[in-house]
Amino acid sequence: MISFINALKISRNKIKHKKSVVYIATIISSIAVSILLFFITISNGVLNSIKSYISESLDNEYYVKITPNIPSDILWLSRYDLSKEQVADIKDFEKNYENEESILISDENSTEKTKTGYITNYESPHFNKYIEYKKSEYAKTAKNTLSNLNSLKNKLSISNIYNIYQSNTSSPILHYIGESKDSENLLELKEDQQNIQYGNYDTDVKKSNYTFIEDKFLKKFIKNNIESDLDAIPVIITSEESRKLFNTENPEGKIYFACYRENTSVIDTCSEDNIIKFQVIGIIPLQHQISNTASNINELFTDIINVRYYSGALIPILKFKNSDNYNKYKNIFFNEEYKNDIFIKSGINTNIIAFKTIDAAKSFLNNNSCNPHEDCDKEWFSEIFGLNYLLIIDLSEKIEKITFFLIIISTIIIFAIVFLITMKMMLESRKESAIFRAIGAKKIDILKIYISYTIIFITRVIVFSILFTLFEILLVKNQLARDQIIDFISKNGFPNDSFSIVSFEPIIISILISLFLVGIIATIPMSLYNIHRNIISDIKDE
Repeated sequence: MISFINALKISRNKIKHKKSVVYIATIISSIAVSILLFFITISNGVLNSIKSYISESLDNEYYVKITPNIPSDILWLSRYDLSKEQVADIKDFEKNYENEESILISDENSTEKTKTGYITNYESPHFNKYIEYKKSEYAKTAKNTLSNLNSLKNKLSISNIYNIYQSNTSSPILHYIGESKDSENLLELKEDQQNIQYGNYDTDVKKSNYTFIEDKFLKKFIKNNIESDLDAIPVIITSEESRKLFNTENPEGKIYFACYRENTSVIDTCSEDNIIKFQVIGIIPLQHQISNTASNINELFTDIINVRYYSGALIPILKFKNSDNYNKYKNIFFNEEYKNDIFIKSGINTNIIAFKTIDAAKSFLNNNSCNPHEDCDKEWFSEIFGLNYLLIIDLSEKIEKITFFLIIISTIIIFAIVFLITMKMMLESRKESAIFRAIGAKKIDILKIYISYTIIFITRVIVFSILFTLFEILLVKNQLARDQIIDFISKNGFPNDSFSIVSFEPIIISILISLFLVGIIATIPMSLYNIHRNIISDIKDE
């Protein structure tokens, strides 16, 4: 009985006499296998990088911005369409102010046809009092307060709750001046008084629409090499507005000024005491609009990585509070009106809630809140915050399903090719098998020789397929350079340098090992078939 080592030596000699046939079979098989390996490597590389991008960008949390869903009649009164219940409530409220001349609704029927015959008097001093009264009554039984949210943390799988505050210092109260204290445009300020325009996310600095937000959301955009000026308020702005204001996409460290006016009825040159200094400490690649559809791959990729903070002038609240500027300027941004607001005191305000899993975030979005652009009776309006992770995961799941089926189908095809090629080579070895038997070789020895033959063949297929795959990857990496991808991400999303289009998965090893099994399965029955054939006829036929 011959050993496996001798069987391998005999098989190598056999291959030398059939170089062309073996090499052609090896190349065909290797190309087929390399295509499968390349597909697995690239598809898993992109999917893993996208998932890694989400977890790294969001610190392994999934954020939802929530705003309390407050009935419109609590915040405002319809002018003409008052209900009978509203009229009765207002009349009951105004009993406390009977001596005042101007009342909120008149007892006289309106000349205009309305539901109740009453018209709201917006000029009445009772108007704001009544709105405050309605807000305080609503707050007593509200289910969308911060305390309610905290009580639901475990039930809703909420990991953290963060504050976010939109400043109410829009022009002309706080008016952008520019890089020089003396560059204030009073004509522009007068125009702003007549027509205050808030614009998109690329005009928030210009219109003084500042948002105070937890520092953790901004840490990836803050440049560590910038030493914050003690006399300046730190701010992060969008790349779009940076181009408009400073003619550069890298404004980090730039200083600009704004003028604060308590009395906006008189506009004159801003005094030194009213000038506020800001310093840009970071840039955020926030887009003009958030699209729900994408017409091409570039737009889709941009939509996937795009930062979603719904604001374009962000002040890290902790950095601001820890600076000497806080005591000096806090009353401008956090004024008495803000502090005394009934909803603020009751915890009925905008928050960022964080979930540890996407399923928990998705459940909250679907079951406990509704889209800001629709009417509903749920407690909160909600928007995805940070990244559109639902789009990413939905897309990833679809790609994974497609990839899974393609891998299964491709693997079956590859195994079939290797199986058929191996069988074909065994069928064409009838003469060698007959000669081995003629010289007295045992059946088990012949079987060892052909199994060794198959092992050498499959090993070569694996080696060549790996080389082909590496070559294909190099070609693609040259076309999709890592630096270009990272640069694209830095301009549109969270800073990230770990994106890769290549990932070597364990399934690759399993497929390569399985090739040996497929080859052996094809070899054994064909070898046994050859062994039991007629020796003389096989030698003559060949």
